[in-house]
Amino acid sequence: MLLYNEPGTSLTIHPAGGKPGFALIFRGQQDFDYRDMEQGRRLVESTYAGGGWLTSLALEEWGASDERYFDAVTRVEVPRWTADRVVLLGDAASCISLFGEGSSSAIVGAKTLADAIVAHPDDHTAAFAGYEHRHRKHVRSLQRGAGITSHLLVPKTRSGITIRNAVLNALPFGSKRIDGP
Repeated sequence: MLLYNEPGTSLTIHPAGGKPGFALIFRGQQDFDYRDMEQGRRLVESTYAGGGWLTSLALEEWGASDERYFDAVTRVEVPRWTADRVVLLGDAASCISLFGEGSSSAIVGAKTLADAIVAHPDDHTAAFAGYEHRHRKHVRSLQRGAGITSHLLVPKTRSGITIRNAVLNALPFGSKRIDGP
């Protein structure tokens, strides 16, 4: 995976099984209609205009693609995951982050719910409460880590980028720093 940052923006290129994909992720408080693809295209292009490295190529490919996706990243804290006979699972209940743990957490949540139903086969209210209690405990630390990850993925400042890179370069798995022009 390759990562390029300018303060408040990130361009990530992932090999994705031989068919490279990329993500343009940026911080912003712009008011926009995420369903308006033309407005989204203009926002992305203006945010990344003049960017270095492979930004121009990524924007060109993104603009020409029929498979482009544009959305705001938000996380809503849901006070309850159950109501009557309805229960939320996966990202609907406990979204973790953009880049990890979502599928794993959904599988763990489904198993936790199944175990709770087996433990309370005639009382869905108790089963749902048991599921929510156990699964919230499981995802709590993962959700805290998601906030940290967002700051590492898209640092707000040049010094934040420098600090993040120094930390990544010091880790045992290693990282390769690629500077833009």
